Parts: sequence; C-alpha cells; structure tokens
Amino acid sequence: MIQYPEITASEALETNVLERKGFVLEPERNKAEKGQILILFALFLTAMLGILGLAMDVGYSASQRRSMQNAADLSAQAGALAVASFNDTNQVPAMTSVQAALNGNQTAEGPGVLERCEYTDNADNAIYSCDGAVPSSAIGVSVQVRETHQTFFLRVIPGGPDTVTTRARAAARVELMQLAGMDGPFVVCGYNTKRMDGSEQDILLTNSTVNPNAIGKTFRLTGTSTGSNAQIADCGLTGTNAAGWRGLAENQYSGLNNNGRGNNQWWFGRLGTSPGAIQYTVTGVRGCRQLTAAPYGTCVMLLPVATDVNGGDIGDSARMASGRPNFKVVKVLGFLVSSCGGSCYQGTLLDDYPVWGVSQNSWCRDCGGSVVIKLVDTD
Repeated sequence: MIQYPEITASEALETNVLERKGFVLEPERNKAEKGQILILFALFLTAMLGILGLAMDVGYSASQRRSMQNAADLSAQAGALAVASFNDTNQVPAMTSVQAALNGNQTAEGPGVLERCEYTDNADNAIYSCDGAVPSSAIGVSVQVRETHQTFFLRVIPGGPDTVTTRARAAARVELMQLAGMDGPFVVCGYNTKRMDGSEQDILLTNSTVNPNAIGKTFRLTGTSTGSNAQIADCGLTGTNAAGWRGLAENQYSGLNNNGRGNNQWWFGRLGTSPGAIQYTVTGVRGCRQLTAAPYGTCVMLLPVATDVNGGDIGDSARMASGRPNFKVVKVLGFLVSSCGGSCYQGTLLDDYPVWGVSQNSWCRDCGGSVVIKLVDTD
C-alpha cells in the first residue's frame, strides 16, 4: 500500500510540495521507450541463440573430427598388421583389414569414407594403393578418411552451410621390438631343430632370415634325461657339454641370467630338465604372464634362437662359462608353448608375433622376430 504524505490546503498550492516532503513519482515511460527495450531484447536473444548454435555445431564437428582420427589411427594400424602377416600362404591385401577397421569404428553418422590407402616404405613414402598385393618393400600403410554430417543451427543462418565434412589421416608401420629384457626359459637351436614328429627342420635360412616353411610347425623345446628324445639339437655344443644340455635357458632373478641381452649376443643356457618360471609378461595375444611356473599352460613365449656355430659364419664356437653352456643368439621369436608331458615342452613357431613395447625401424619381410605396430604419423 502506498503511503502518501499529509498536505494542507495551502501547501497543495505550492510547487514541488511532494519532493519537499520526500515523495517522488517516477515519470511514466512512453511507448517508444518500451519498444526500444523489446527490440534490444530480441537482438540480444538472437545473438545468444546464434552463439549457442555455433558452439553446438563447432563442438559436434570437433567430436566427429576426433572420432575420424581414432578411426584413421586404428585403420592404419590394422593395415600395418596386415603387412606383417602377408606371406606366401596369406596374400590378403591390406585394404581388407583397413576397411574392416574403418567400418567397425563408425560414428553416429555411420561409417567413414576411405579416401586413400597406400603402402609405405621404411621412409614412410607412399608406394601404391593398398588394394593390391603387399610389395616386398612395404613396411606399413597410410590412410585418409572422411565423414559428412548435417549442421544443427548454422543451416538456418542466411548463407550458412547445410553440411560439414571432417577428415583425418594416419600412418602406421611394422617395427622390430628391441629385445632388451627378453629372458625366456628355453633356448631354441635355429638349425637342425627337432620337430615333435622326430624329423629335423631349420628354423633359420640364415642368421638374419627365418625359414618361411618352419612357420606354424611345432618343435621340441626340451630333451629328457633318458630315451630317444634325451638330446635335442645342440646349437654347436660338443662332447659332454652337448650331452648335458636339455634346451633350458638361465632365467633366474638371482645369479646369472639373460636379462637385458639381445640379438647377436651370447646367452647363458642351464643344465638340468626343469625350466624356471616366466620372469616377464609377454605383451601380446595369449602372452605368458610374469611369475607363471612350469608347466605354464598354453601361452606365447619370446624365445632366443641360437645359430649353429658349425655354420662357420660367426668366427667363434659355443662355449661353457661359469659351468653353463653359452649360445650365440641371433633371433628372438614367438612360440606358442605347451607341455607334452613330464619335462617335455613343445613350441609352435609364430610368424612376426605382434607385441607392445619399445621398437626400432628395421623390420623386413621374412626376417622374422617380434614386431610392434607403431603409429608414426597422425594429423
């Protein structure tokens, strides 16, 4: 309720009497002023909606761009893995794996479009399209993908686009894993290696090249104390040294071990018939887990492969050191290992087994080894 001041008849004739008594009336706004406020509010609301609409469109485009980059990365890695897996019995172009990876990583707008897929060499230069057979010089692939989506608010702005296209590219290559820290429980001879059927087959063609015919074959990793399978391939050991070795590597935490050793170095073997526990985790599919004791189950190990010094190509001989046989290791290869009863262990040779870890750009087809699929370029 408004409380008006008391005014006498004489005071009513005076000017500004209400102001003197502390009561001020605000002048009534005219209609023009009210219209200006409405116009300003409409302009402000339009600007705010435009900003919000632009933010939504830009944000959604950024999200789609990130999704396309993820799809490009995974597609490139899938293509590089296809390059590593390509051989005489598996001649599938990388395009098949690239397209499958792209389709499997679609967004809410659907699968992306593959604009380009090319094989690359060890300098990351494009060779030709990856829809054909993998060339011998290829070690990876590069891809470019795109997606197109409709805008939300920009389309209602005069001259605004109805759709936005985002693109992403990526390149991946196959690299050899750096072998420091590989400390498997067995040493495998690269030449005259005994298979489980009693025959012999070379795992290596040369000290740097794996025999492709040995891929997928199962080899005897250990000998027994007696019987026809007492002795396996000896890797060049002779006399009593060869007779006392049953295929074991020295892989204990304490004392002598092979931790940190790599290719073209001497590794310790161990006498006896009982292999040690796994001392590292193989970071690949079905990889053996650290501290798993024999008989291990069925899992993948990275095992040192030794040259046969009788080949005469290293200028040295296998020797004993600290009461243990020594072997010149030239490869570390993946084997799917399982027990064959008692102290018997067998391993199936895997082709370019992919793992995660530190790697180097020195892979070549048929060279063999544990490989890392490395993403080398994204944009």
